[in-house]
Amino acid sequence: LLLNICGVVAVYTGIRLGQLMEKVPYLHDYAEVGEAAFGRAGRIVSQFSLYITSGGVSVIFLVLLGLLLNGIFPKIPHGFWTLVLGVAIIPVIALLRTVSEARWMGYLAMIATAIVAVIVLIQSGLLVNNPAAYSNFVVQNNVTHSVV
Repeated sequence: LLLNICGVVAVYTGIRLGQLMEKVPYLHDYAEVGEAAFGRAGRIVSQFSLYITSGGVSVIFLVLLGLLLNGIFPKIPHGFWTLVLGVAIIPVIALLRTVSEARWMGYLAMIATAIVAVIVLIQSGLLVNNPAAYSNFVVQNNVTHSVV
């Protein structure tokens, strides 16, 4: 229920922001919207909120991926994997300055997500048809234990 409410609020907010940006064409990002609505303080608060959100989400993904890789390779600590993933992302952050330069990454992410979704659907269909394989899969798979 809470997830549905958040989804409705996000859609409503997106629609209202789109309408605002159509009416006021010089607004291009959240900081400008905050400044138009609440002055300099609105700009600072909206920029700060975006930076905290972007940083927090990035850290959460790095930690979760480190835990996931630790489940696959249990002898190597998850902190090492988190560090390796962080170092691997640095060139992407340093080289791509604008969103238009990173457009290809969005396409790759979309393709990767579609591939993973197909694999999960196939795997779940195979496991549902064979319950013994499902119980064996859960017991042998350390990833489920490291994430949960």
